[in-house]
Amino acid sequence: FDTMSKTWTPVKTKVSPGPLHSHAACKLPSSMLVFGGERDGQPLNELWRFHFGTECWERLQTEGIKPHPRSESVALTVSDLLLHEHQNRHSPPVHRRYRG
Repeated sequence: FDTMSKTWTPVKTKVSPGPLHSHAACKLPSSMLVFGGERDGQPLNELWRFHFGTECWERLQTEGIKPHPRSESVALTVSDLLLHEHQNRHSPPVHRRYRG
């Protein structure tokens, strides 16, 4: 989305996370991370990075313990990646920090 012209421009890429919703996203200096969300009613635990300069998506393969599939969460960049998880309106929120 161009904030000056207020117009959308589709980005065509060979690889992408595909259609999803309720994902967490956070902006880094030269890219954006997208984690989780839902596709076809199933929660995901995929981690994707969109590079602003090249306008390309990359699925990131991670090592160690991976977060459980989730949707409707929030991601913040601090010195690590912090995911805030709220499972449903009756469960307490869970905060987990992952080092990258």
